[in-house]
Amino acid sequence: MGTLQRAVRLQVASPVLAACAVALLGGGAGCSVGQTILRRVDATATDSTAADATADAARKDVVAPGDAGFDAGMDGGTAPDVMEPDASVNDGTTADATDLGAIDVVAPDVGFPDVVEPDGFVVPDGFFMPDGFFMPDAPTSDVACPLGRVLCGGACADLTSDSLHCGTCGVACPTDFVCANGLCASTCSSGATRCGTQCVTLGDDPANCGGCGEACAPGDICASGRCVTLATVDPIGCADGTREAFRDATAFPHIAACAGAWSLPGIFPAIPAESVAACATSGNDGTSTSGTGCASSNLCARGWHICAGGEVRARAVEGCSSTTDIPPNTFFAAAVSGTGCNVCALPTGTLTGATCGPTTCLEGCLANGTLNNDFFGCGTLGTPLTTDCDGLDRASGNNCTALTTTWQCNGETMESRTVTKSGAANGGVLCCRE
Repeated sequence: MGTLQRAVRLQVASPVLAACAVALLGGGAGCSVGQTILRRVDATATDSTAADATADAARKDVVAPGDAGFDAGMDGGTAPDVMEPDASVNDGTTADATDLGAIDVVAPDVGFPDVVEPDGFVVPDGFFMPDGFFMPDAPTSDVACPLGRVLCGGACADLTSDSLHCGTCGVACPTDFVCANGLCASTCSSGATRCGTQCVTLGDDPANCGGCGEACAPGDICASGRCVTLATVDPIGCADGTREAFRDATAFPHIAACAGAWSLPGIFPAIPAESVAACATSGNDGTSTSGTGCASSNLCARGWHICAGGEVRARAVEGCSSTTDIPPNTFFAAAVSGTGCNVCALPTGTLTGATCGPTTCLEGCLANGTLNNDFFGCGTLGTPLTTDCDGLDRASGNNCTALTTTWQCNGETMESRTVTKSGAANGGVLCCRE
């Protein structure tokens, strides 16, 4: 057995002894651990046979007191130690001294069986540092929740709308109450509809598409309140058929920046596009360039929606900086708001409750419909961000003052709920494919 492998096995049995063994391998003459002394055995040391003593001199085995006893446990004390296979090739009876300087690739952990977690995953052994010194693999879970959901009691839950896990896993709402934006309430927040004990958006919920219980077929999506087969989804993403940024649809097939105007207020939450069917081709190059009677969501094509928190980096790895084609003096907003001071709240946030208010300026809050301070996006206009926000790089500023006058807001803590845009110039929204 090779000396490096012996050191690893000593480390399993006793990390302190293993550290001492490693020191010896580095050239030290010996070290003490309590009453135990480790030393190198040379040709003059007493050993069970001459052959072992000679081999020990060359390979400098690290041993505990009583080398004969140690060797007897390894090879019976009657023959030179045999090297582990080099590069998986058995070198037979070649003494370890011959292989000094070679690196043993395979180190079977006989006596140290792997512990298989419930997910059946095992870190392969070998290379002398398997499983963290042969320790059991870290437990993992079979369940991988989609973006915006967390694991609660073995199942994925949306903490913003699940009445059994409202705001926090295990917090159930009273009978006849619903979970609205992470808080138990008697009614749903604006833009959401009560279906049973849940608040849903009928425009994009495949289980309640256009109406409670109206489920889409497997594989279809819910876009603008209608079930849509993915093959029919518009590849451009903008309702007017042209992109203003992320223009390369091959490089960015699931995100687009779409310019235009709207007069119906709000971007988080936004008025569902299906409620304003007349604006289906809205945008700076569409039929509704003024935006009169249209919603911000009308700028996105069928099968697309205004990008929510957590969706931008999933479609453009570096977020806004993934593209260099954002025009000057433009801002493209996502359906992301926050707690004030240019700090956003995301569906991946972990903090809830009173500390996460629209004026607390707290980072890490879970997004909900009561946090409407500022809104965030990509652009060359707006306040540059100093904190991470799913790759978004700009904020609207108080009452949209960091943008141009085409952007109009009404309330320093309600920008995302009150914003309108009076002209097609200076940007629009970020649209994400369903």
